[in-house]
Amino acid sequence: MNGVGDSRVIYESRNILKSCVQQWFGSDFQRLHPALQLLHTNGGTLQGEVTVQYGSGIAGYFGRRLSKKLGIPVGSPVVPLKVTIAHHPDYLLWSRKFGDANQMESSFIPLGHYPDGHWLEETSGVKVTLGVEIVDGGWKWHQRKARVMGISIPRWLVPKVAAGKSIVSGKYQFDVSIHHPWLGFLLSYHGLLDVVPVDT
Repeated sequence: MNGVGDSRVIYESRNILKSCVQQWFGSDFQRLHPALQLLHTNGGTLQGEVTVQYGSGIAGYFGRRLSKKLGIPVGSPVVPLKVTIAHHPDYLLWSRKFGDANQMESSFIPLGHYPDGHWLEETSGVKVTLGVEIVDGGWKWHQRKARVMGISIPRWLVPKVAAGKSIVSGKYQFDVSIHHPWLGFLLSYHGLLDVVPVDT
């Protein structure tokens, strides 16, 4: 399935056990686009290309260094991206792979409930507390806190991540932008991804 036209039918037919995402959102889960409901009920793999942009001057320098840590190839403005989302009873597991780079995994643990609760994302020893806002059926992350190796980092030192996912023209759109309180815009990537058919 490359489009999302039949997402509602598939979602309703498979919705037997509630995922941790459904439980966290409660009745507000229905406000998400049907394709996002499907993705966060059964999981799945998305694939496509994203456009990568960097800041200028010193901000661009640090943006490229951060890009390498995130597994994003430096040197090409457009790179392939494959995202796999798997559901476990108490958390989400995201796997991202940019081009031929090593796969990067993040776990997302739900705490509380929408809209006042949050998710705890952990990637390679970095823990970020993220709130969520539903906007026009899309999912917007709002960064609240960050900890590195268990140490809380002041907001004025931490790069701020603005990220979200929505459905555009029948595809899954991902937008990620990273700014530093002092340096400004560091880097961003965005693009439209298709669902990878299960049999592949």
